Amino acid sequence: EHGDARSIEQLIAHGVLHSAMPMHFERMSTKGCSDDQQGSLRSSWILSGQPFLTAEGPLVEAAQQAIRRVTGEDTELSTAGGTSDGRFIAPTGAQVVELGPVNATIHKVDECVMAEDLNLLSQMYETMMEQLLAT
Repeated sequence: EHGDARSIEQLIAHGVLHSAMPMHFERMSTKGCSDDQQGSLRSSWILSGQPFLTAEGPLVEAAQQAIRRVTGEDTELSTAGGTSDGRFIAPTGAQVVELGPVNATIHKVDECVMAEDLNLLSQMYETMMEQLLAT
């Protein structure tokens, strides 16, 4: 489908590749290549899990209500947070919601979160469990 020659930037712009996708590039030997072939790259990657979006249902509703109850804020569903092991669970048909702290230092040296965020998350998780177990 995307067999024509395109730059990495074009593939990202058209949604074929994600800009944060880990990729391995291998410089090809230019020995015996014509001028227009020199400097070309070959890339490869392994897709370890499909992206997912959980449909609205009891778990999504419980998460949204818990966030509203604890923080007073309305939420919107988003897949902008990156990737997680949820991509392996979602294909089983289970509902998957990722709810965690805002973290500008995630997976970096000296990763940290605000202690108050952990207190709020604890309250959200407890509220979600109460709602889910009540139904």
